[in-house]
Amino acid sequence: MKKLTCVYLENPSTPYKAQIVTGRCRLFAVLSGSELIGGVSSIAPQVKLYNGTDTTELLVQLSDTVNTIIGVPYGSQWCIDLPANGILFDSGIYFEGHEKCQGISLFISGGVSAA
Repeated sequence: MKKLTCVYLENPSTPYKAQIVTGRCRLFAVLSGSELIGGVSSIAPQVKLYNGTDTTELLVQLSDTVNTIIGVPYGSQWCIDLPANGILFDSGIYFEGHEKCQGISLFISGGVSAA
């Protein structure tokens, strides 16, 4: 049985980029609060997770789907089905989030919280 650790990052209300996990790890789940866009607090957050210490190797991108006819997001959540063995980040996890993303929780095995 894998031991999972929850790494939580609260966004300081600016476009945010940070190393949030150092070392080899596997990502098993991602949870996040909604964005606040135009006074609406039900927009799914824009999240990018990179392997390593910068933005060179994008492994996971979570984005809301936009209705191109009316130019607004379809829903308030995204859902991603991660593989049973997780996603390997062999050099840690670097986070990039939209300025309105309130926070993010990553459930990982291995690695060390850096944020």
